[in-house]
Amino acid sequence: MDRFNPKINAVVQLDADRARERAAEADRAARRDAYLTEEIVSANGMPEYRDNVPTRNSDAVQRYVDAGAIVFGHNQAPMGRRTWTINGAERSMLFDTLFWAAFSLVTYLPATVAPAGRTRENLPVGVQIVGPYLEDETPQAVAAMLEEHHAAFEPPPGYP
Repeated sequence: MDRFNPKINAVVQLDADRARERAAEADRAARRDAYLTEEIVSANGMPEYRDNVPTRNSDAVQRYVDAGAIVFGHNQAPMGRRTWTINGAERSMLFDTLFWAAFSLVTYLPATVAPAGRTRENLPVGVQIVGPYLEDETPQAVAAMLEEHHAAFEPPPGYP
């Protein structure tokens, strides 16, 4: 952390003292600041919350802590500004992906996701299957057929 973070600024709120205290007996974890974390500024990248220092962990963070993780800091990129590069173009992680999830939700259409294969880099590819109104079993049946005849789910390496 001391070696690389000053150059890349991946963790902008660092609680190194408490992290070092627990490091000998636990795993390590950094997380987005969308989750309230005790005694660490948790602003979800929003300037108006820059002074928000929770007195307790959110339930999600507390589960990590209870399992032995050391929460040593977080990144702070505003959600609307987080991007990833897809085919050479910068895309919004929030707006470019939220549309597809919200599409079926706001129209009350049943949907599921199924594996559809892998990229040349061996990354998993999925397909969202949206069914007709009140036909919840239709996208599930299509996903089952796709899995049977094309690409079955493969757990990541190291998972059962």
